[in-house]
Amino acid sequence: MKKLKIILIAATALTLFATNSNAQVVVKKRLVDRYSLSYRPPRPSDKYFWVESEWVPQGKSYVEVPAHWAIAPHPHALWVPGEWRPHKGGYVWLPGMWR
Repeated sequence: MKKLKIILIAATALTLFATNSNAQVVVKKRLVDRYSLSYRPPRPSDKYFWVESEWVPQGKSYVEVPAHWAIAPHPHALWVPGEWRPHKGGYVWLPGMWR
């Protein structure tokens, strides 16, 4: 019982002091997808899903990661594309995710 309490206290302390590195870079104009009209190579197998181009914060702006085929993390996962959202007089990129 005492060991369980120590583990729970340690886990709680770790979650309280853990930091999240989701940096939000605000840009004045939404950036244009340069790779959105790129060639889509054939699907390697049924395990792969097409992931549209994504934006990654770099400095005071974003860098585009080209679209690509990716293996889903589990059998029923689907890729939900990211999107630009209005934020404090500009826009921020909400990254895509597996659902």
